[in-house]
Amino acid sequence: MIKSIHNTWRYFKFWCRANNEHGIHSPFVYDLVTKCFYSKKKLSCFKKMDHQKPHYKSGQLICKLLDYFKFDNIKVIYSEDYNTTVALKSFGHPIQNLGHENAAKDGRISFIFIACLNHQNKSIIENLLKEPQKETLILIRNIRRDKQTFDNWNRLKKNKSFTISVDTFYHGILCHRHGKVKEHFKIRL
Repeated sequence: MIKSIHNTWRYFKFWCRANNEHGIHSPFVYDLVTKCFYSKKKLSCFKKMDHQKPHYKSGQLICKLLDYFKFDNIKVIYSEDYNTTVALKSFGHPIQNLGHENAAKDGRISFIFIACLNHQNKSIIENLLKEPQKETLILIRNIRRDKQTFDNWNRLKKNKSFTISVDTFYHGILCHRHGKVKEHFKIRL
């Protein structure tokens, strides 16, 4: 019960400091919020998902991001669950599992999904970013799972390779965009 009260209090504090589309001065993030996060578009992958199973909202967010950005490829680090798998496979892109041995670098626009940001996964992402790449977006689920995960999130968002970070309380988004000034946003979903 105390943990539940603590989480509710943390979410309330986040909500008071976070913005919706009205407090955003970055055209890129404004479009991300208005045309992607808050989009009322009914995507076909929503119909395939099961709201009774875990990670339904995460699956919806993945579908919206994949539809909005039209990524060239998808890379993942996650334990398969129904809704996430449906979302990732709905757009017909090949999905590459990332690990130390197969963390391939390429020059294409990439979507990277990470279900759990532990120290090992943080290192994989840092290794991927050692070489210049085209625009990359990383979606990390449950960035406030525990203190270590949130610390890893904060370290990653400070990485010079990321120019935009978006904290939605439950998810973190990191963007690698050339020629942009580093900015951090807290967005209410």
